[in-house]
Amino acid sequence: MNKYKDSQIKHIYINDQIIMYRVFMWDKFTVNMSIDKNDNCINVYTHPNISQKILQEFIEKNILRFHKFIQSKKSNFELNSKASYIYLLNEKYQVQVIQAKSHRKYEIYNKNIYLQCHKPSDKLFLIKKILSDYCNKFVVPLFNQLAKKMQIKNVKLAFRWMVSKYGVCQHSPINKITLGLQTVSYAKEIIEYLIVHELVHVLHPHHQKSFWNCVAQYIPNWKELQNKLHANMLNYIDCDE
Repeated sequence: MNKYKDSQIKHIYINDQIIMYRVFMWDKFTVNMSIDKNDNCINVYTHPNISQKILQEFIEKNILRFHKFIQSKKSNFELNSKASYIYLLNEKYQVQVIQAKSHRKYEIYNKNIYLQCHKPSDKLFLIKKILSDYCNKFVVPLFNQLAKKMQIKNVKLAFRWMVSKYGVCQHSPINKITLGLQTVSYAKEIIEYLIVHELVHVLHPHHQKSFWNCVAQYIPNWKELQNKLHANMLNYIDCDE
């Protein structure tokens, strides 16, 4: 395979999912796609003379299938017994496990999170509980504040662990926004962008120009925040530092 050394990291929205991929230029006048065995990233190969329209159509047609294959090989976002740190509101906390005889609970002190675990599965349970508690304490009030500012009413908010999405907006039978528990890992300005993004979906259930124009009314620097978000998508809850 003859490809140039340089590559570009890009992303695409499909079914309200953000999928990252790398684009390589090679000598063959064709477009191809593969999964990198070293880091499970999707690689796209194209020729400089192939139009962006053809390249985009190829990516939209094939990338979701490759993405689903990668996700099927992952186990719960790689969050397992090796998890060594998490971020809360953009602050890094080291995770330390303490063997407990029965009750599982956590304590946070001086940028350290102490997990009292009785069995291996307790660690995952407690990390999700920490994220859930922080979402209810910090994200819910911010969501209510922004919904009021945008004059969007009767929207139910929920949280759950998400593998490949930041959030999702459902319109039937009621307007319901579900945000990933990982939302609370990010800085406040990025959390605001994620909330506004999903609230705008109540009005615009797509990613067309009218959607982004509405987002820009409340988050003028949304492109900058989106780039920061994508750059850190896989770095805020880690298993092997």
